[in-house]
Amino acid sequence: FNYGFGRVYHMISHLYLQHAQSAEACPFAQPGTYAAQHCRTTAAAHRFKDLTRRHESNYAEVQAACCMAEMQVLMLCKHAQQRKHRRNLPAKVVSVTRPSSATTLIQARPVLVQARADPKQCRPQTARASTLGQQADDIPRAKSQSELLHRATATRIGHMRHAAKTLLFGKESPAQFLQKCVHIRRGTALNPQQGEEVLVDLVSQLFHSNDCDDDLLDFHLEENIKPLLLPRFTRIYSLQPACYGDRGGVPYFKPVGWRRFAIDIGNFSEYKAWPIAYHGTKSKNACSILLGSGLRCPSESEVAHGSAGAKRLLGQDTAIYVSPALGVAAHPVYSPLHCTGTDTWAQMVLQCRVKPGSYVVQDNTLAEKHWPKHIPMDLNYPDNHGVEWLLRDGADVIVYGVLIRQFGVGVDKTIYGDLCTKVHPGERGPEYVWTELLARENQQRSLLGK
Repeated sequence: FNYGFGRVYHMISHLYLQHAQSAEACPFAQPGTYAAQHCRTTAAAHRFKDLTRRHESNYAEVQAACCMAEMQVLMLCKHAQQRKHRRNLPAKVVSVTRPSSATTLIQARPVLVQARADPKQCRPQTARASTLGQQADDIPRAKSQSELLHRATATRIGHMRHAAKTLLFGKESPAQFLQKCVHIRRGTALNPQQGEEVLVDLVSQLFHSNDCDDDLLDFHLEENIKPLLLPRFTRIYSLQPACYGDRGGVPYFKPVGWRRFAIDIGNFSEYKAWPIAYHGTKSKNACSILLGSGLRCPSESEVAHGSAGAKRLLGQDTAIYVSPALGVAAHPVYSPLHCTGTDTWAQMVLQCRVKPGSYVVQDNTLAEKHWPKHIPMDLNYPDNHGVEWLLRDGADVIVYGVLIRQFGVGVDKTIYGDLCTKVHPGERGPEYVWTELLARENQQRSLLGK
């Protein structure tokens, strides 16, 4: 979110140049100063403007706060030309330059407007040994007028940062907020690739469901998620099928037509011998899994598909379901398509490592109405045998990758394959269109032995 304050720096520096005696005397023009170090580019300012416009109420509040910062600098420039120290600034200005909350800034706006219109109403006053005097001591004595203006303006910038963060994050600081609601557990960290809009859109569902705006989401992705990336293990797989050998005694087939985002799970060698499996779920559920809860048994009210066999094999009503067959986990029943634009959709599947001996194997239990029994869901498992693994405990499965696949006319067929570009809304939805296309394709390829 710090990108956004570039707009404030640009505004204040431009304003200062307008009221300074000369550009050479302006501290913003001197390299190495506070403002020069923190001043952002115009592109960053436009980025902040676009982000805040997504949430109009926050945009209006930040705009109001920017206006007040502008007024404060105007008054500073006016009075600092006559006074050598901040103690002699108008008391009403001093009282609002260090707000404890966003409300203080908003309430102070009428005072600043009045002061700007009629400076005589805000006569300079000498601060005494009081709270006002302690606040005035925030800026040390300056050796020159330009140094005084620079220090005073830099202090206003710091206060502006605090006020704008309060506007968007509430009483808690961003660090406190993220520490409380985003507790990253081992193997459950989220990993969107930098600049990957599809995954960001899927993840944002969790934040929107909790009344979190796009600004907070962007701050979270920039400051806390992207540092967890493992770029050297992020892949765009070719469309040529291949088997990469065994993992834990189970064959690992290349995820053809998918884009993989690697997750840093810490000590990877600890899980290197664990078999690879996949978990398909709704994007809103995937968000909570990735952000901290991990895979866990659903409640009885949440179970819609895949509960068959849990009672018989595990002795409990529900279980965690994963599959060694990516085609099974990616069926729209388990991993629905999420709309990402006009006639474009995306699908998310979690790539996992499963503790050997912790799961029970069974054949495909998906009903005939969702997929014909005689057609393989995954061509690497032509008989649909052993494609469902049931686990009791979420501690026995580690999420270490996120797979993304896109659908629609405009998607890149060199990545996702030609079949994905043929998906359209249809009469019942893109999931049904995709299932019919894939069933027809798999049937033809299985008959040809491909």
